[in-house]
Formats: sequence, structure tokens, C-alpha cells
Amino acid sequence: MLVFVGIPAAAILVIGGLAYAASRGNGGGGAKRYRPGRPFDFTPVWFLGRPEQLADSAGT
Repeated sequence: MLVFVGIPAAAILVIGGLAYAASRGNGGGGAKRYRPGRPFDFTPVWFLGRPEQLADSAGT
């Protein structure tokens, strides 16, 4: 019973505790995250599979 219930329950509690502690440790859940109603003042980032394709299409 300890192997099939106790160990998984302990692992879940440890992982949950670490996740909770990490979210509480940096300003209440990540102050740099966007929240509805806040201004969005982040620089846009484009992720491309082939960045050289963008440079070719721009004529450079």
C-alpha cells in the first residue's frame, strides 16, 4: 500500500509544493506576465523556421 499510494502521493505533494513556492517567490506569480487590463509594452518576437527566407523575401 505504501509503494502504490504513499510514494506517488509524496511525489505529487513535493512537486506541487515546489511549483507553489516558485510561483510565490518571484513577486506573486511573475510580475512580467501580461494580465488583462495592463498595457502590453513588450517587444514582439518572431519565431521563424528559416530566418534566411525572410531576408531573401525582403530583397537583402
